[in-house]
Amino acid sequence: MKRILLNAICVTLLVIAGAGILLWARSLVTSEGLFVAHNFHRYALVSGDAAVIYTSGSYQFETSQAKTDFLDGASDALERQWRMQFATDVGGVAQPTDTVLGFGLEQYTWDIMRQRALTGVRYHRTTAQVPHWVIVLPAGIPGGVWLFRRSKVRRDRIAKGLCRRCAFPLGDTYHSCPECGERAPLPMDLPTSAAVVRERQELSA
Repeated sequence: MKRILLNAICVTLLVIAGAGILLWARSLVTSEGLFVAHNFHRYALVSGDAAVIYTSGSYQFETSQAKTDFLDGASDALERQWRMQFATDVGGVAQPTDTVLGFGLEQYTWDIMRQRALTGVRYHRTTAQVPHWVIVLPAGIPGGVWLFRRSKVRRDRIAKGLCRRCAFPLGDTYHSCPECGERAPLPMDLPTSAAVVRERQELSA
């Protein structure tokens, strides 16, 4: 059971690393992200410019009248609903001003201005940025080491005449493992069908 769990974890890490590499490559061409809105809160997770950017923002109302003015006569029923949207070619996503090795964190709060001033309405935004390699390396290195060790163990078992899956001694007797059902790999020096046909033609001549 522990081995199955370990294999599942390592395979998941390899999938995450592969997805990170794919996002990394796509971010050099286009930006895409997921946007969520609920109850005057805004969330965004965007992949672009070789980085993953997470933005969290919220409208803050000092009074109930400020909230009413912000809605401008509309109902807040829409704000109580969860809304999600996936978009490509995303533009205008704020990135932290100062970054170090692709990492960045920034917080801003400002007054909301429309055609007229809205007293008591402010917007607070937090933006965090991490480079794609933060996803790829921690997931890819353990997964790669596991894959290399697994391949080496299987090759060593085959060389010793053991089942590459459960290490049952197969020798030259079994073509499939009686314990786990794993088929034994074909020997490297097994003649091809063309060689067999040529040999038969030579014998019959």
